[in-house]
Amino acid sequence: MGSIPQTQHVDALVVGAGVAGIYSTYQLTKSGLNVECIDTAGDVGGTWYWNTYPGAMSDTESYLYRYSWDAEDLRSYPWSRHYVYQPEILAYLKHVVKRHNLRQHMRFNTEMHTTTWDESANRWIVECSNGIVYIARYLWHDSIRLKGMTVGIIGNGSTGVQVMTAIASKVGKLVSFQRHPQYSASSTAFSVPEVTRKTIEATPEERQAAFQDAFSDITTNREANEEACNFIRHKINGIVKDPKKAKALKPVDLYARRPLCDTGYYQIFNRENVDIIDLRETLIESIEPEGIRTTEGSLHKLDVLIFATGFDAIDGSYLRINIRGRGGKTIKEHWSSGPTAYGAGAFANFPVVIESEINFIHDLILHGEKTGKSVEASEAAEESWNDVCNAAAEGSLFKTAASWVFGENVQGRKPSTKFYFGGLHQYRKWTQEQLESGLPGFVGEVPSASRP
Repeated sequence: MGSIPQTQHVDALVVGAGVAGIYSTYQLTKSGLNVECIDTAGDVGGTWYWNTYPGAMSDTESYLYRYSWDAEDLRSYPWSRHYVYQPEILAYLKHVVKRHNLRQHMRFNTEMHTTTWDESANRWIVECSNGIVYIARYLWHDSIRLKGMTVGIIGNGSTGVQVMTAIASKVGKLVSFQRHPQYSASSTAFSVPEVTRKTIEATPEERQAAFQDAFSDITTNREANEEACNFIRHKINGIVKDPKKAKALKPVDLYARRPLCDTGYYQIFNRENVDIIDLRETLIESIEPEGIRTTEGSLHKLDVLIFATGFDAIDGSYLRINIRGRGGKTIKEHWSSGPTAYGAGAFANFPVVIESEINFIHDLILHGEKTGKSVEASEAAEESWNDVCNAAAEGSLFKTAASWVFGENVQGRKPSTKFYFGGLHQYRKWTQEQLESGLPGFVGEVPSASRP
């Protein structure tokens, strides 16, 4: 006989125990709600639990890539580098969970299969299955040894750049199969002296000003962007000695994709054991047991092939789950013309802004608790927010480049704006206005502002 499903009633279910999930669990439990956080992984960390490949590193500076809501911990926690590697980030997240006693609210090795809105009960019914963890597909096993091997890698985004930089000195030969050259800047991954660490003791106002200033004019001013492009191209010419390799590595478009940072990426191409295949000149024809064959007829023999080809960012993880709302409509059907939302935008280059989004969601949940009703965005509000995001994107040079930022990395998918480009200050101003005006874009009773 099969086991009888266990039913558990909670006020809020947080799916994912990564950076956002940890803060969501903290905020909601602090408000006295009964909260459960589930994750398919075996522990906290989210992307930093799964991605343990060589050189895995944050491309956001360490003093920004942490929680700002615990001022004491923000000042005292020993971050060692300007850009920190995966083990240190994972250790930090575990530290936060332990410090705030959040593990008691978390259930690991638990995958969400379906979630359906029960209109009669005014509740989400979520079906989970314990013990299902996708280790084989995503986890880099420490048992893999590359020393002396001939390694090929497809993809040169953040993951590809980090992996190549980390393994170039260890492998026998490294071949980069590159479709699109990237602008990458040095991460200055050096240690942080105490005098620098103390700057984190700045006031909240000073920190927010620093966050806002992180939006430089290269994203909006074409002339400034072209100057930055020429600077990086000049650097590539100065670093890479082989003219053919340097030419392949130099982008010709604007600096209008997610910026990369590295710890010596261009320098590795001065090594005799590192080569580059420019896929703008010859394509991959087939992947064979012995290696990769390209269209001009060459067979590039390999011992190991690494795929660093990216993933379906932003909405891909939602589309993998069977989420059904009112009338049984799935999220996939709702997003058939591209993902839309209301007020829950993601900001390019600003991981810390997730706190602002969670704060707003937290306020919405508290509103639902006070009114005793569900909270959902109206169709008109969702459409208006999508227009706002599109308008903000039009003012950015990111719009000039075909990239995953607009969903253009998935063949056949209609492009859509997946980020809000208006800036942190404008987003916080918008959320405050929504709260003070009674959440006009949401269906439900009019609440009073819950955040001063």
